[in-house]
Amino acid sequence: MTKENLKIILLTLLILACTFPNYEPDYGIGLDTSYMWGLGHLFQNDFSFFKNMIYPIGPLGILKYTVAVEHQFMYSMIFGLIAKFIFVFLGICYGKLLHKSVLFSAILFFVLSLLLYFDAILIGACFMSILFFVEQGKPKHIALATLITTAALLIKSSIGISCASLIFVGLIIRFSNEKDKKKGIINSGIAFIIPFIIYAILFQQLFAFPIQLFQTFKIASGYSSALNLAVENDFLLIALLWGTILFAPFYVKEKRVFWLFCLSIFPFFAFWKHAVGRQDINHYYQLEFIIFLYWGLLFLVSQKQKNILFVLFLICFSSLLLNAQKIPDYANRKVDINGITHFNNNMLHYNNANGLAKYYSYQNIQGNVLPIEIREKIGEKTIDFYPWELSYVPANNLNWKPRTTLQSGSYSSWMDGESAKNFTHENGPEFILWHLQNDKYGGNMGDYDNRFILNNEPKTVLEIFKNYKIDTITDKFVLLRKGQNKVEKINKKANSEKWNTWIKIDPSNESILRAKIEIKSGLMHKLKCFFYRDGLYFIDYKFSNGKILTYRFNPSNALDGLWIDPFIQNIKYNSTYNELKAIRLRNTNPGLLSREFELSWEIVSSDFSSSWNKSNFLLSKTPFQTQQNYTCTFDGKPSLNIELGNSTVTNETNLSGRKSNKITPNYGQSAHISLPIDSLFKNKDTVLCRVSCWVFSKNKTMGELKLKIENSTNNGELNFAISDMFGNNFPSNDWNYIFIEKQIIRSQLQGGNLQFFITNFDNKDPIFADDFEICISY
Repeated sequence: MTKENLKIILLTLLILACTFPNYEPDYGIGLDTSYMWGLGHLFQNDFSFFKNMIYPIGPLGILKYTVAVEHQFMYSMIFGLIAKFIFVFLGICYGKLLHKSVLFSAILFFVLSLLLYFDAILIGACFMSILFFVEQGKPKHIALATLITTAALLIKSSIGISCASLIFVGLIIRFSNEKDKKKGIINSGIAFIIPFIIYAILFQQLFAFPIQLFQTFKIASGYSSALNLAVENDFLLIALLWGTILFAPFYVKEKRVFWLFCLSIFPFFAFWKHAVGRQDINHYYQLEFIIFLYWGLLFLVSQKQKNILFVLFLICFSSLLLNAQKIPDYANRKVDINGITHFNNNMLHYNNANGLAKYYSYQNIQGNVLPIEIREKIGEKTIDFYPWELSYVPANNLNWKPRTTLQSGSYSSWMDGESAKNFTHENGPEFILWHLQNDKYGGNMGDYDNRFILNNEPKTVLEIFKNYKIDTITDKFVLLRKGQNKVEKINKKANSEKWNTWIKIDPSNESILRAKIEIKSGLMHKLKCFFYRDGLYFIDYKFSNGKILTYRFNPSNALDGLWIDPFIQNIKYNSTYNELKAIRLRNTNPGLLSREFELSWEIVSSDFSSSWNKSNFLLSKTPFQTQQNYTCTFDGKPSLNIELGNSTVTNETNLSGRKSNKITPNYGQSAHISLPIDSLFKNKDTVLCRVSCWVFSKNKTMGELKLKIENSTNNGELNFAISDMFGNNFPSNDWNYIFIEKQIIRSQLQGGNLQFFITNFDNKDPIFADDFEICISY
């Protein structure tokens, strides 16, 4: 080892210690954290399961999403150090190869190590290996890049695919410049054989590697539609961002800069798609990391025009940050400069850090400890959890039988089919614990991103209905026990229906009615989905009393059947007590989809056991038999108390009558509608209260409907307050129905007034409201 290489190694180790990340290996309750626990549990206890697992985050995901299971925390830190060592060491060596000073390269990679996290570091390590390979053509460099890529694929498919693209482009660049084409063929063979052999050994399957690549493609194919949050973008800023990325290599006109651009374009596009597809804070941060990596390596390889490159970087990054302000709860990321402290606390005092993480993990999951009688009923029999909460296993020491997808996911019809295979009579666990999720309307059949759980995985849901019976229902979950039910499906001929048009339905009695939707799209829609993202898709359920519930759906899953009737809002007591009259489908792709879609009705008849029916799960009924309505239309005499506050009564627009309530921007509030508590119960101990109104805005103006009861005997202290945001899901220039439902128990109140009102969060557009109503069901 030369003195210069020893110096580079020491500098690299110093950078690693100073930029050591802050690990948080505790797990808890929720979609993501319980998934990470599940990976850790399987890695430790049943690694063979991974050969059948379908995943975006794979068997070595514990190296990125580490948890306090055995010594996986230590494995993660060691792997992170190795990956960063390769990235920094090769980066400084490459700078030396280009006659850059070691100090300049060390400072550059110190800054990058501060700014980048796991994904970008791993891609960066592969990047440096490929840059050396393109430069020198040595097999050891392509072998190292392939080992990194294989590890990345086993950790998270998005990282692995980005690394694989670097190898593919690097091989093309080297092959085009290589005089001896035989070397190019050998290097290509190395890049394919290494992952093929590693996968075959790990999973005991000869073709495990190509199978995993196929599964990754199938998962990614539905991502744009499934997880879109529809955060708006400033396309001028987006154009500046892409413009600087594309302009730099053609302005500088250097060979290595062009190589770097060619290598970067696919990883950058992949992370761009990931960021704008989901567009939440975490995904957007990943795009920031890739941009830092791209421009940092440009500074490393360029020999001139550094001032221009710096200006372009500032324009690029400023555009990214300014556009990020549209993301809810976005905050500029702070650079963590406490690497030495993290290294000391986590690495040098590992036992203490791991012990604390295990303690916090145990505390985090206590909310999912099951009642003793439920735990005794399950015993040692196998159980799985729907849709996703795996933390019940460590909280109760249950005999978990995981499905190949681990958790519910609405990525695509294909993935739904793979999930359904795990709940057949032959393959399913003895029990399923179906945990309940609140939706925006007060029901408990919700799912993430304002979806209806029975629409997310039509194949899986029907398979569960076929092979399980209700054992126990609580406010938090439904325990299902294996037991076959005869199910027959009848499909009616498809008809063409128009978007944004109400479609009448016939009551299905005791059968299940589902709507199979085939959406037609053209080339422009496909291009938009590929380069940017798909729009949003909504289904509106309209009831006999005028109430409308709106949920998102995934167009890929809609082909297998959207749940229509009986509509189930609450599995314990079904508060949707009015007959479902019509449905309406809407989308945010004006002009890109056909004006019509194909709809075929599917009638599912079954001998579902009486336990399902007694639960109201399959009956659109309610324990509340009568109701009292109080209304206000701002025209005649209201049956409610009204305080206008800073709102006004106007005839600018209306729903019924001639007038409506105008709510000013900048947190203006509507009329406050109130009703004395004493008038609610009428000799009943429990009532169901629904407050509602219709709202109109021109530009999807954001607002909030709030229901509260103030305690008149204790200085106006709140007995409770619940609220619901609206705006994003509504079509502009149209009246939309909003409501909140709440079960109210007399013994929990101490007098006062029930009150509800609307707040306008927009800074320029008013909201109009009409037909306020309080409905009390007994």
